[in-house]
Amino acid sequence: MVTCLSPADAVQHGFKALLDRVEQMKKDVEDVYVLDQFTNPANPDAHFRWT
Repeated sequence: MVTCLSPADAVQHGFKALLDRVEQMKKDVEDVYVLDQFTNPANPDAHFRWT
């Protein structure tokens, strides 16, 4: 699934609008799994090691 924002939402609310949309989809759509780098405690180490 692809998450899309209208151009107006993207300009007015930026990246937070995308995160809010994903959170809403988690509530509305059954069997949704989100790869969430922002709350993954291993993300900083993975970024340091492999980028």
